[in-house]
Amino acid sequence: MLAPPALRLLTGGTAPDDVAALRTALAERLALRGLLTTRDGLPAPAAEDREDRTGLPLPLLVPIAPGEDEGQVRSDLARRITRVPARTDLILRTSGSTTGTGRLIAMSAAALMASARATHARLGGPGTWLLPLPAHHVAGLQILIRSLEAGTEPVVVDTSSGFSPTALAEALSSARRSTGAAASRLYVSLVPTQLVRVLQDPQARRALAGTDAVLLGGAAVLGLAATGTSAWALNRFVIEHVEVGDVTALEAKAQNAANSSATPATNVTVGDNSYSSSNTSIKIEQVSTGSGSDTVTYYVADVKLTNATDLRSAFANNSYGTNIVAKPTTMASEHDAVLAINGDYYGFRSDGILIRNGVIYRDSGTRDGMAFYSDGRVEVYDETTTKAQTLLDAGVWNTLSFGPALVNNSKVLSGIDQVEVDTNVGNHSIQGKQPRTAVGWVETNHLKLVVVDGRNEGYSRGVTMTELAQIMADLGCACAYNIDGGGSSAMYFNGSIINQPSNGGERDTSDILYIANGA
Repeated sequence: MLAPPALRLLTGGTAPDDVAALRTALAERLALRGLLTTRDGLPAPAAEDREDRTGLPLPLLVPIAPGEDEGQVRSDLARRITRVPARTDLILRTSGSTTGTGRLIAMSAAALMASARATHARLGGPGTWLLPLPAHHVAGLQILIRSLEAGTEPVVVDTSSGFSPTALAEALSSARRSTGAAASRLYVSLVPTQLVRVLQDPQARRALAGTDAVLLGGAAVLGLAATGTSAWALNRFVIEHVEVGDVTALEAKAQNAANSSATPATNVTVGDNSYSSSNTSIKIEQVSTGSGSDTVTYYVADVKLTNATDLRSAFANNSYGTNIVAKPTTMASEHDAVLAINGDYYGFRSDGILIRNGVIYRDSGTRDGMAFYSDGRVEVYDETTTKAQTLLDAGVWNTLSFGPALVNNSKVLSGIDQVEVDTNVGNHSIQGKQPRTAVGWVETNHLKLVVVDGRNEGYSRGVTMTELAQIMADLGCACAYNIDGGGSSAMYFNGSIINQPSNGGERDTSDILYIANGA
C-alpha cells in the first residue's frame, strides 16, 4: 500500500498576512521547479534534482479557507487521494458551487506558470494585480502566480468581512498612485456578483474604468441566464453585441456621394508634428502650464480642411454594436490615419443620436450632442429636440454623443462640472481633475482636437470640465464638446500615440475620429 503524500496546508482567504505567506510558499515551489529566479537573481535548481537526492517527493501544497480545521482537511484528503499525477505541486479543492460536488484538482507549478504567462501575453504584458478574491480559490491563486511571474506585489483587498465596492475603488486608486502612470499595467479579477456591485457604485465604476483589463470568472459564468443581475451586468458591459458586422459597405455609398466633387489631395508632406497637403493642414503642439503638482500638459491638433468629410469616424473591428473595442492605434492603422483621437465610446451606452460618415446608426436622443456638417459647420445641440433623419437631411456627416458641451457662442458654459453624461447607467458626472479629450470648432473647416493628460503628478494632473472649457475657449473655439476621457484619452499621429495615457498605455475603446493620410 502506498504511503499517503505529504501535505503542506496553507491558509488562503484575503487577509494580507495569510496571502503573503501563501505567496511566499508558491514562490519557493516555483523556484525549486526552476520556474522563478531566486533572490540572488539566478535560477534555482530544478526540484526533481532535490527529490532524486533525498528520495522524498516535495509535499503537496494545499490552500485552505481561513478557520478550516486542519485535522479534518488532512483526514478528508487522506481518504480521497488515491493517486497523485507525476509532477503535482498543488491540490486545489473546489467548492462544488458549479457542479454540486467538490472536486480535487492536481496542479503542477509548470502549468500554473504557463497559464500566467499566457494571460499576460493576451492582456498585453505583465502588470500589478489586485486581489479581491480568496487566495485558496483558483481565481485568487492564479492572481498570486501572475504577480510572481510579473515580479510585482499584489494589492490585497481584504474581503474577510465581505466585499466592498468602496474598498475596491480605494485599492485601485492607491495602486495607480503607487505604481505610477507609466510604471505598470493594472489588472483586476472579479466574479460576476462583485462586478454587479461595482457597476452599481459610481465611485467604484469610475475606478474600475482606470484599469487596463478586468478578468471575469467564477460563479457559474456559463449559466448566468438564471442569475438575474449578473447576467445583466455581463450583457450590458462585457459581452459583444454586433449589430452591423462590416460597416464598410454600409458607409461606402454615403462616402462616395460626399466626395463626388472633392479634389484629390496633392503635395502630401508629413513632418514630426505636422501634416500638409493641397487639401489639409495639421499642426500639433504640446502645451504645459503650471508647475510641480499643478502642472497640466495637453496636446492641441490644429486642423484645417478643405473637405469637411475628411474628418471621419471608425468603429472598433469595423463593426457597429456595443462592447466592441480595440486600441486606437489598431483602428487608426486599419484606416491609414495620419491623425486620430479617441471617440465618444459610443459602445458603452445604448442611447444618443449616432450618425457616422453619413449613416444613421442610432436615434435615441438623450443629452447634448455635437454635429459635424458636410459644409464645414459644427454645432452643439440638444438631442432630445430633433431626430437623426432630420439632422442627416440637413447635411450632418458625423455626430458625437457624450458631453457635456463646453463652449457655445464662444463662451464657457456654466455648471458643466455637475452635468450627468451617462444617465442611462446612473453615472453622476466625471468629477475632478482628470485626463480629457475634447473637440472644438473655430470656423468653417477649422477644428481644434485636444487631449489632456492626467493622473501623473509633476507631468500633468488633469483638468476639470470648466478648466477644459477654458482651454477650448482660449484656443478660439466658437463651440466645443467633451468626449470620452480618463484612461481612454489618446492622440495618434503618424503611426503612434503621442500623449501619455493615464493607464501607462492606450486603452481599448469603441471608436476614433481620424483624418486619413492622403486627405
